Amino acid sequence: MNQPCDLIKDLLPLYAEDMVSPYTASLVEEHLAHCPGCQKELSLIKHPMAVAASRDAAPSRRAAAPAPKDTAPLGKLKKKLLLKKIQAIVLTAALALAAALAVFSYLTAPIYFPYSEDLLTVTSTEDAVTVAFDESVTGYFCEEVREPEGAATYFLSAWTTRLDRFLDRSGTGDLALPKEAATRISFTQNGTGSEGDIVIYGDQSNSFGTVTLPRLALSYYMQLACILFLLLAVALLIFWRRRSARLWILRLLLLPASYILGHLCVKGFSGYSYHMTRDLCFIAGVALLLYLALLFGLDLLRRR
Repeated sequence: MNQPCDLIKDLLPLYAEDMVSPYTASLVEEHLAHCPGCQKELSLIKHPMAVAASRDAAPSRRAAAPAPKDTAPLGKLKKKLLLKKIQAIVLTAALALAAALAVFSYLTAPIYFPYSEDLLTVTSTEDAVTVAFDESVTGYFCEEVREPEGAATYFLSAWTTRLDRFLDRSGTGDLALPKEAATRISFTQNGTGSEGDIVIYGDQSNSFGTVTLPRLALSYYMQLACILFLLLAVALLIFWRRRSARLWILRLLLLPASYILGHLCVKGFSGYSYHMTRDLCFIAGVALLLYLALLFGLDLLRRR
C-alpha cells in the first residue's frame, strides 16, 4: 500500500544507512518507485556534497556565460610566432643564397693560361688583326692602353673556369682588333708562374721585363674592415650596459664582419685580384646576404 511521504522521509536516513528491516525496506522501495520527491530526498541524503556543488556551480556558469572572451593576447602570440617563422625562413634563405653565390664565384673564377704557340694564333689582314684561340680557352680579357702619341697596346689574357671544365665547354669567339690602332698586342700571364708579358704582335721594342701586376685594393678593403670591426668591438664593450646603444653598435658591427666573411668566402686569404670588378661584386653580394642573415639572427636571439 502507498505510504505518506512524511513517514517515508523519516525513514529515508535509516534506509540509506541500511538500518531498517527487510519489511520496512520493501515499503520504502515501493513508495520510491512512484514518488520523485522522495527519490530526490534520498539522493540528497546519499550524495550531499555533489548536489551542493552542482547547485553552487549552476549560478556561476549562468553568470559567466554572457562574459565575452578576451582573444587579444592569443592574437598577439600568433603574430609573434608568425614573425619568428618569417624571420627564420628569411635567415635560412639568405644563408643558402650566400653559400650558392660563393660556390658560383669559385666555379667561375678564371684559371689563366700561360703563353704557348698552340694557345692562340694571330693573323693580320688589311682591315684588322684577328686572334684565334685554342679550344681549351673559354674566355679572354683584352684591355686597351693608349700612348700619348695615339698608338695603342692591347693587353690580352686567356682563361677557362672550373665550371667550363666540369660542363666540358670548349672554345670562345675570335678577337678582332682594328689594324690601324693595333700597334702591339701583349699577352699577360696572370698568376701562371711565368715571368713577364709576351708581345705576340707589333713593335717589340721597349717590352723587355714588362709584367702585369694584380690589383691590391681588395687587401686594403679587408684591412679597413678588420680595423673597423675592432673599433666597433671596443665601442661595444664601452657601451655594453646601455641597451639602445649596444643594439645599434651590434648592428653596425655586423657590417665589417659580413664583409670579412664575404671576402673569405670568395677570395680566401688572398688580397690581390686580376679582375677587380668581378671579385668585388661577388664579395659585396655574399656580404650583403650574410649581413641580412646576421641581422635576422640577432633579432631572433633578442626576442627569445
